[in-house]
Amino acid sequence: MRARLAAAEGLRFGVASGLLGATLAGMTAGNIPRLIETLKTQAGDEKRLACAEAFKIARDLDVPLAEVGRTCDELGIKMMQCQLGCF
Repeated sequence: MRARLAAAEGLRFGVASGLLGATLAGMTAGNIPRLIETLKTQAGDEKRLACAEAFKIARDLDVPLAEVGRTCDELGIKMMQCQLGCF
C-alpha cells in the first residue's frame, strides 16, 4: 500500500517515477499507439488480461503501470489474476 501511495505522490508532484523503471519522461507519443495495439492483441476478443502480463507490457514499452491501467479501462479490458491490487 505504501509503495502505491509513494508512486502516486511522485506522479502527482511531477517526480516522474513509475513502477518497474518506467518514467513519465520516458513516454513519447509513439508509446501510446504501441500500448493500445499491444493491449488489444494481448487481451484478445475476450478483453481480459492477466496482471502479470500488464506488468510485462509496462516494462517492455517503458510506460508507467498507471498508464497501462488507465488505457485498459478506456479499452474495456478487464484485469485477471491481480497480484497487488494495482488495477
